[in-house]
Amino acid sequence: GKNVVFSNMQLPPENMPLIFQVMNAYLALGGMEGHNLTLIEAMSCGLPTIATDSSTHPEILGDSGLISEVPTYDGKHRVTFGSYNGVECDNPNPWDIAQKMENLYKEKSLREELGMKASQRAVKVFDWSIIKKEWIELVKSLIIDETKIPDEWKQLYEQTKA
Repeated sequence: GKNVVFSNMQLPPENMPLIFQVMNAYLALGGMEGHNLTLIEAMSCGLPTIATDSSTHPEILGDSGLISEVPTYDGKHRVTFGSYNGVECDNPNPWDIAQKMENLYKEKSLREELGMKASQRAVKVFDWSIIKKEWIELVKSLIIDETKIPDEWKQLYEQTKA
């Protein structure tokens, strides 16, 4: 309808918060993303989200959004719409997505609850300072011989020891 906007153009990153502010919900239906940063940005803006169970969407959303399962044709193999660079692409279930969209549209309390959960999860799990700390700890756990640390990394490594 007239209230739905489909955009296949690349939008400037600095405009995304403004765009998210006028949205009622966010749909993450692609199956080829790695770690979907736009999904996290939408969550941080408090948008209720519907996503497919492809890629990392379930891990990112946790219980803060609605997950649409990709159907199987024999109970085991996922329905795909072909491949992209040799990787099979999952085919989302349009009826399930439509039902979830209708539920969000009709149930204000569900929109508010999922929006609040999404915002809280984005801050708690995907805050850059937390991610940086976890990465530093991971790298430190992998270092066996400190003498082999590249010079450009030594200052950062020394900071982590404090």
